[in-house]
Amino acid sequence: MSRSRGGRGPPPGNRNSEPCWLAIGRGSAEALREHWARRAGVTDDLEAPILQVADVHDALDALHRAAVTACVVSAGVLETRPEAALRVLRAQLGAAPLVVLDGAQAVEARDAARSLGVPLWGAEPIGLEEPGAARTASPQGASSTAAARVAITPAAATTWSATELPAESPEEAAAEAPAAPTASPLPRADANAPQAVLADPGRFSDGCLERIGRLGSLIDFVLRTLGEVSSANRISLMLSEADRRMLRLRAGRGVHESLLGAVRCPVGTGIAGRVAALGRPASGHGSAGGPRGYDGSAYVVLPLGTGRQCEGVASLTGLPSDALPSDEILRSWTALCRRAGLALRGARRLQRARALSTRDALTGLPNRRAFESALKRELERARRAGSALVVGLVDVDHFKSFNDRYGHAVGDRVLIEVARRLQAAFRETDLVARWGGEEFAVLLPCPNAEEAGEAEGVLDRARRAVGGCPFALGDGFSPATVTVSGGCATFPKITSSPEDLVEAADKALYEAKDQGRDRIVSN
Repeated sequence: MSRSRGGRGPPPGNRNSEPCWLAIGRGSAEALREHWARRAGVTDDLEAPILQVADVHDALDALHRAAVTACVVSAGVLETRPEAALRVLRAQLGAAPLVVLDGAQAVEARDAARSLGVPLWGAEPIGLEEPGAARTASPQGASSTAAARVAITPAAATTWSATELPAESPEEAAAEAPAAPTASPLPRADANAPQAVLADPGRFSDGCLERIGRLGSLIDFVLRTLGEVSSANRISLMLSEADRRMLRLRAGRGVHESLLGAVRCPVGTGIAGRVAALGRPASGHGSAGGPRGYDGSAYVVLPLGTGRQCEGVASLTGLPSDALPSDEILRSWTALCRRAGLALRGARRLQRARALSTRDALTGLPNRRAFESALKRELERARRAGSALVVGLVDVDHFKSFNDRYGHAVGDRVLIEVARRLQAAFRETDLVARWGGEEFAVLLPCPNAEEAGEAEGVLDRARRAVGGCPFALGDGFSPATVTVSGGCATFPKITSSPEDLVEAADKALYEAKDQGRDRIVSN
């Protein structure tokens, strides 16, 4: 995979023709240096050049920049899927790498290496030769000693696309890698890349700030701006989930709707996950058409933010002339996405704060504040449209004595189940909220007075849904029956304010209590 300039190794176009070892991870480089130090007292050979990179993705990039003839990989950089990583490395290298057993992933890496026939350094003595004397190893690495003497040829770019899910199995990972190099590596900027548009960072920041209170509008603005500056046919945004361990495809242009919300990628895995974890861009060429039928092979993946502030990644494919941008353009796009990431972080925090302020922590239903806002909004709409609106209040019968008998923990469990049954009993257009304590509020928009007259029946159906089946109270308690009482009031029968509608429903609720509970009364 190609990366932005500034990574380890010589820059593109200045390929080092001197044979060298590729060390993936610090542990592998240290093992090689110790090996050459031990050989110094035995032979007159000079220390072999070592090109050290941080991870497997940087290693694939380094194969385009240097004449790598042999490779050693530290078990500590193989992450959570060592077998898939080793399969891809072997396919790219043309021979098995040598695994140094170190780090937290040593056990998993050892098992994966042995299952693939990859030689282990640390499990048994292995004789190493200088890169110039390397021999081609069997792809299966049948002998540890023989397989350690590997000849590696430069490989083509990886075929992974940034926005797709990582392979679900090692077989899929191997299938997505090219079987053999077919062409010389591409430079960072393709010669046929058209001149891209440079956006004004200041105006872009102002546009983000204007929309920070509306997350959907902000995302649309970011997508539109990236489309204008890149002319990419396909742009997608993968945003981090609450635990920041997973990215999920949330929005895009040229992306099929069925993928939105469905495509996920662990942070630190795959191109998108690595960009999000490291906070730096990645670009390159995959196979033409791509495994998911992408247009073209060029891709650019940009971090939305920096480091721990990274909110996700923006992926651009279907670039004009299927060409990668220049370093100047790539830096410009990266700067825009970092600003976008800061704005997205603020917008998502604001959205979560709003959700928490209008959501009941125990039941997950909208709270009283949210219900009152919705009531005002729906009442105004009903006045303009000449339609009807029903407000209902539902209360759990004898809840105090129930709480005293079983305890507050069981009481909370009952309230959660009542909320679930109420929500399931009402229509999708109705709003069920927790009004306070053991009381719930319901808002039923109705197109006309005739349907509003049926609201009492709808409330009674919800009452029966609550009391019709005993509640499981947990270990040590027998199931118990829980009933509710309710009252409702209707606009335009009650023609004044939202407060008057709630007061009328409350009076009806008290009438239901006085009449013996477990019933619905309309007012």
